[in-house]
Amino acid sequence: MHDALAEERQRAARALLERGVLLAGDPLFVLARRHKEELAADFRDRLGYALQISTHTARLYKRVLLSEARPLTLPPRSATDAKRSIDERRVLDARRCLMAALIGAVLERRTLWTQVPLTELAEEVAREGRALELEVDWKRSADRAALIDAVAWLSGLGVLALRHGAEGAFGEGVEEALEAYYDIDRPRLAGVLADPIRIAGATDTYDLDPPAGTEPNRARAQRLTRRLVEDPAVYLEDLSEEDRQYFLGQRGPLERRAAEISGLQVERRREGSALIASGRGLSDRPFPARSHRKQLALLLVAEMCAIDGERRAALSDEERELPLAFAHERVLELVAMLLARHREHWGWSAEDPAEARAAADGALGLLEELMLVRREPHGVLLRPAAFRYRSVTVKLADQPELFQEDAAP
Repeated sequence: MHDALAEERQRAARALLERGVLLAGDPLFVLARRHKEELAADFRDRLGYALQISTHTARLYKRVLLSEARPLTLPPRSATDAKRSIDERRVLDARRCLMAALIGAVLERRTLWTQVPLTELAEEVAREGRALELEVDWKRSADRAALIDAVAWLSGLGVLALRHGAEGAFGEGVEEALEAYYDIDRPRLAGVLADPIRIAGATDTYDLDPPAGTEPNRARAQRLTRRLVEDPAVYLEDLSEEDRQYFLGQRGPLERRAAEISGLQVERRREGSALIASGRGLSDRPFPARSHRKQLALLLVAEMCAIDGERRAALSDEERELPLAFAHERVLELVAMLLARHREHWGWSAEDPAEARAAADGALGLLEELMLVRREPHGVLLRPAAFRYRSVTVKLADQPELFQEDAAP
């Protein structure tokens, strides 16, 4: 029975880590409410996150630096959009963030509104924008799309709910019966507009205004546990000297806390630690996947691993311990070779240097985000996790699928 309850908590925790918000009606919301006290304590003590659960919403407030934040993914507009990998969907970019903020400002001031037609909301948003000297013009398709996506994002949080009409339909030329009409959920709106984590999670003045150069062990432990949970891997070489010494001294407890809250297995290597998921949960960069960029990235890292193995075979034991860099020109050659080999499946041209370089930049950017390579001025370095993909088989077709075989860590 104990194991079943722990598994329920971990399922709810993974959903909150991945999605941030669970709404009433979601089976995982039921689990979150059932275990709300244990979950709130786990998130607070292990990760420094704040969890708020009401009768209709469970929301996790993460402690994220804007400089390290990754884009928020927008809800899919269609079944086709929903089938795409999460990192290939539209994101809440700067313009859409602005629209969401303007909508929030309008709704907060119009305290008597419980419902609103989208056309009226758009007029108020434009008026609010003009008051702030922001240019908003609904005749521009980019502004209309930004508004519709911002409304969709707020709808995903339960702040707005379509009452009738067609989602996102507003303005001149839209039939009255099709115009979108939304209900407003005031408690959820308040949750979006307020971020209580700094105050609600504070236990001393350090949490609100940390002195320069100091950090209590509790805060350091939470920060390093967050890296285990949120990042693809924690490499010792990426840590500061103080963090590295603390991590090595507290490695077991840190790994255990991350594993207990997520339900994932910890893989420990000499170079660092990582949580390993058998499926694709918790990842905002699913890999491998069907997109051509990810196919290219997978084949590229496999080629680089094979070459790295051949090069190291000729070295002494001491030399094998040193990192070997691939010159940028060599990586570009490998990409051009792969583009030529699979020209019938991909749309890139190996003969066009600009196109080949753009394809290489896209593949390397993805591999760097996944912490599989590191780009430096003198070349590209393979990182230890890359060797999980050193033996792969890729099936390329009109609807390509990837199969990983014998992926040795």
